[in-house]
Amino acid sequence: MGMKLSRDIVKDLFRGDKSGRVGLVCDFWDETIPSWLAQGYPVDDDGSPVHPAEHFNLDMLCAGGWFDWKCRPGIHDVLEENKDSQTFRDGNGVTRKQWKLRSGTSEKISFSMNSFEEWQKCRACVVCSAEKRVDKEVINTTRVNLKRWREKGKWTFYGHQFLWENMRDSFGEITLCEKVMNDRAWASDYCSVYTDLYKEAFTLLIDSAGKPDGIWLYEDLGYNNATFCSPGMYEEILFPFYSEITDFFHRLGMAVVMHSCGFVETIAGMMADAGIDGLHPLEVNAGNDPLKMAGEIGDKMVLIGGFDTAILETGDRERIRKAVEDIVKRMRYAGARYVFCPSSPISPKVRYDDFRYALDVFRECASPALNN
Repeated sequence: MGMKLSRDIVKDLFRGDKSGRVGLVCDFWDETIPSWLAQGYPVDDDGSPVHPAEHFNLDMLCAGGWFDWKCRPGIHDVLEENKDSQTFRDGNGVTRKQWKLRSGTSEKISFSMNSFEEWQKCRACVVCSAEKRVDKEVINTTRVNLKRWREKGKWTFYGHQFLWENMRDSFGEITLCEKVMNDRAWASDYCSVYTDLYKEAFTLLIDSAGKPDGIWLYEDLGYNNATFCSPGMYEEILFPFYSEITDFFHRLGMAVVMHSCGFVETIAGMMADAGIDGLHPLEVNAGNDPLKMAGEIGDKMVLIGGFDTAILETGDRERIRKAVEDIVKRMRYAGARYVFCPSSPISPKVRYDDFRYALDVFRECASPALNN
């Protein structure tokens, strides 16, 4: 029997089969791969860097799926600009400052959607607006990516941020926590409108570009050692809509992965109960204990991550080996359905050879034989 394709390995994990090898996925800062070219990273015939998914044989690949979710799509009004940064107003009326030449989260300066009345004005631009958001360029790019990675045997997914991230981006943390979360009608209306939009948009994208194996929803629900809100508030406001969206994708035969940076240990079980099939990235520096989560969640979810990326930045091979072996072997011995993944994107501080070494160690201990 030949070696299993990445797609089959990940499908098995989501079906509950732990007899195969551990999965592998990771992400990189935009600057990382270019910085590795001088360290020996390979290039294609045209001189461009080989895609890391092919070079490192990653198992899970994003094929697209991102569309303009903001209330008024296509708005980018530049207010100020210099050689380093640009200040602009987006389709939610948020004024932002963004670096031009390096990666980083934009600074949110001011918000105009700071009352229920302002949201009511904006919601009309969201309702039944999927066709203007999932345009031909999004469809064509997604179709090409899906075909490419499917032919290479990868487990493919579409990705997009979801309700909590959208509310934070729309209202800002102060309005969100002081007004929206205390006004159930406002919160429920916002979540309902956007859940409907996502179902419409992904239906259009799947019908036009093809169906991937899964969906990856980005929701940063925690920070250091705590969630932003109490688990009970999340359960009341967000999780009914998580259940609705997971039901939607499950009916299409797709798995659902939730990405949430920060501490989420106390709500991981709620995610599983809402139908979420996988959780990423299990940040240990935020207080998550992947082994404890494996014991509490059991076979309910695939756990993705739990490896401290900062260890790679040390360049200490002995420390790297010990950390990789520790997380992979202990998660397997705990009975977890596990995908190895650094808990944050790989930065240029990591040397190319050190990352390759970490993956060599991973492959030594990811064998199915360790199940016995």
